[in-house]
Amino acid sequence: MQVIATLQWDVARRQLFVPLQLLEQHGSGTEEVFSGKQTPKARAAIDALIGEARAHLNTAFELLADVPPEVRPVLLPLALVRRDLKRMSRADSDPFVPRVASRFRTLWTLWRASRSPEFGG
Repeated sequence: MQVIATLQWDVARRQLFVPLQLLEQHGSGTEEVFSGKQTPKARAAIDALIGEARAHLNTAFELLADVPPEVRPVLLPLALVRRDLKRMSRADSDPFVPRVASRFRTLWTLWRASRSPEFGG
């Protein structure tokens, strides 16, 4: 997920951490990404990467049920990952436009997650 979250800054330095093979599978390439503009092909590759991240996150939440309740608060940042993947998946989300979540929003997300049964709340 961090690869997508920092894409705009990496592209500005002409660094690419999105797998080239993934870009090529969707008909995109490095220069298209380095242009710093969202294109349908680059977006398709990023959506595929988001899909992989969601699959791993779902696995983590399935395994969370086996974690003792007193240890679950350590995994609260998973709630931030879930929130960010949801935002990145929206059609109006442009990975090339910097977005910084407010500190309040981050704390609110963590507090709400701490109250949920998933994390032993």
